[in-house]
Amino acid sequence: MLKPLNEDDIKSYVAATLCRSESYIVPLAAVIQSKTAGNPFYMREMLDSCHRKQCIYYDYKESGWCYDLDKIFHQFETKSYHDTLDTAFVTSRLHELPPATRSILAWASLIGHSFSFELVQRLLSGEFDFDDSDADADMTCPPLVSYSAQDAIEGLQAAIQAYIIVSTQDDDRFRFAHDRYMQAATSLGECNTSKMHFIIARTLLKYSSSEERAQSDIAEHIGASIDIIRRRLLHRQSFRTLLADCAQSAAERGARPTAARYYKNCFALLQDNPWTDGLPDVYYDETLQLHIRAAETYLYMGQYPEAKRVLAKVFTYANTPVDKSPAWVLQSRIYAQEGDSPAAFRALKHCLEALDIAVDDEPSYEKCDAEFERLSLKVQSMQFDDVINRSTKSDSNFAAVGAVLVETISAAFW
Repeated sequence: MLKPLNEDDIKSYVAATLCRSESYIVPLAAVIQSKTAGNPFYMREMLDSCHRKQCIYYDYKESGWCYDLDKIFHQFETKSYHDTLDTAFVTSRLHELPPATRSILAWASLIGHSFSFELVQRLLSGEFDFDDSDADADMTCPPLVSYSAQDAIEGLQAAIQAYIIVSTQDDDRFRFAHDRYMQAATSLGECNTSKMHFIIARTLLKYSSSEERAQSDIAEHIGASIDIIRRRLLHRQSFRTLLADCAQSAAERGARPTAARYYKNCFALLQDNPWTDGLPDVYYDETLQLHIRAAETYLYMGQYPEAKRVLAKVFTYANTPVDKSPAWVLQSRIYAQEGDSPAAFRALKHCLEALDIAVDDEPSYEKCDAEFERLSLKVQSMQFDDVINRSTKSDSNFAAVGAVLVETISAAFW
């Protein structure tokens, strides 16, 4: 049985070539140079392919390596003599592997450079597979095939023997031997890429969502299968929750463009009427928080038009002034950063009026002094224990008013 070439085989080939006469050295060297452009990876792939297809073989009678140039030209025939090998050549090699091996490589290429074989086995089991043979589906795409655990093990072994993937220090994790193998493997499931991302997202969400390292991976797979999730799943809160958590984590790390992308995917997974609480998969508080956090992210990124667009929805659909108060604060900050300090103050003043807080339109130092004296006498007349043990108000407006007043003092100063 033929074995894949290793480094010793390549050295033997080179040594055998150098031992031949000049008439043989020039044609073989010219072919290798013209087809690989001197790329070591493609040189190895070309020699390996020649060995598997008996273009290069060991002749025991001559005690050396032999080759058939006509056969090599036939195997690597191109439109032009100067055309070089590319990813399509590596892909054609992958198509020679068993079906189970090709499926493993296709799934693994979407997971990443390294992957868990346990995860691949779950994907191959077909747990979250679905029939997409409807009128809108692309009928040219072959359906995904499920494989048993034994088939998966045999497919993995074939990939290892072909040196497409290699083992790592972790018994369950494997990686691609070269990035070009990963790029070529991606094309094996090109038609079903969105569907495969959808299945990976659901599998990871079920079995690995508690792992912090896996959450960002799940978010990426969700983003690559938004259309399928919207089309096939009515209840999508679990996807939105994970995306929102990843967005918050990314924003805290300073990766605000990534956070903005996650929030955009969250909006795409909302229902058509996301503000009408009580409808299936509609939660008013969730929708409100998503819009506030997204607007804050856009504000820090300097994307003011996008932030204003999100805040406009909050002003339109939020139920109470308390719910709208964070939006007014963010709107004031936008005006302040745009250099319009009067507009920033007016936004907060409008917010205080909506919260039933009277704001003097004509303030003066005399009025401030009089109010200070009134509050000072009131505090001094209270018992010390009454001040220390004073109960806080349970009114929901109290916290909102405090936050808005802090912003208003800053805006009024400017």
